[in-house]
Amino acid sequence: VDTNTLHVDATNNRVGIGTTSPSSIFHCRPLDETNFLVRNEGSSVVLASETNSGRDNNRGLDFEATQFTFIEGGTERMRIDSSGNVGIGETAADVRLHLKETIDVAYTLANAVTDANNLLKLENNSTTANAFSGMQFRTGGGADIFVGLIQQSTNAGDFYIVNQNSPNKELLKLTSAGNAEFGGTVSDSKGNLR
Repeated sequence: VDTNTLHVDATNNRVGIGTTSPSSIFHCRPLDETNFLVRNEGSSVVLASETNSGRDNNRGLDFEATQFTFIEGGTERMRIDSSGNVGIGETAADVRLHLKETIDVAYTLANAVTDANNLLKLENNSTTANAFSGMQFRTGGGADIFVGLIQQSTNAGDFYIVNQNSPNKELLKLTSAGNAEFGGTVSDSKGNLR
């Protein structure tokens, strides 16, 4: 068989759908953005890896009528439910993004700064002086607060909270030196405004 719809590359043991040059064992290319690789019409569709001895259920994707799950190592790792909530480590996400993991580690300064003990990481790999990594919170028609970290040196940064307004306003900055700045006014290490 050798058509634009289905192409069997017997030389390389590859099959292409929508391509006559499959680059893997099974290569499916949609003809346009209105076509789907897999279409679910209410029944479950499971994509899983295959071994020489048969199906390997340790990893795969499961498309169901009400959810989309990612499985690795035989364990569900992420789920998108019918309301659009995403659960990572959580099968019943009750907010837009729900991260859940049991980390049996008590708080100490050393434990708090160990990457593996934290649930969320935002990283900016920039080497630009004073580069920052931040988040934006918005309510209503544009009430915006921005929270983030400004790099000051290789292992030191300043935490900030700023308000987008007319003019923009820095509400709080906690410096790597241990000082707090409230609206641009600096406090000492005891919180007294200078």
